[in-house]
Amino acid sequence: MSGPFCDVCGTGTTVGVFCVPMVAMSVAYCQQCIDANAHPWDIVVGNTACIGSLDQANDEWREIVECTCRHLKRTMAEFNAAVTVSAENLDRAFEAMEEAREKTGDEDPFGLP
Repeated sequence: MSGPFCDVCGTGTTVGVFCVPMVAMSVAYCQQCIDANAHPWDIVVGNTACIGSLDQANDEWREIVECTCRHLKRTMAEFNAAVTVSAENLDRAFEAMEEAREKTGDEDPFGLP
């Protein structure tokens, strides 16, 4: 638990730490965010970028996105713009990793397991 406040809305009092559905991460939730099926914005955005787009998501993930946007009073246009930025950042990171591999000839220049 990161503190007394919810990791989703930032204002509600934490009632517990739970796993974000379909994401290998646990965060602190308040009761209102649990009831709304809302999850941390950055995690929902980042996970959607990792799968490519919301169009490639299953129905359960789409529902999570819609519930999160509604609860956090964010629009789908904001969400899609954030996913685009996140995907671009991922692409740049992968390109940098590939460039480092080519430069060093090392299959894993970052020492990742």
